[in-house]
Amino acid sequence: MSAEDVFEAARVYIERHGIEAEQAAAQRAQSLLNDGDTVGSAVWLRIAGAIREIEGKDGEMPLQ
Repeated sequence: MSAEDVFEAARVYIERHGIEAEQAAAQRAQSLLNDGDTVGSAVWLRIAGAIREIEGKDGEMPLQ
């Protein structure tokens, strides 16, 4: 999944889940990991990180 795709998925997840988006993405990653899907889990961890970056929770200014 390209970085562009990760950020688009993050934006969609923010629209759907609001303030809970990062937590929901992290839970999805954990669920996939529990099911043995390490690749899927890694993708969702990237999405959770992109959500954090978009929302400015990484210490940077929020992305517009």
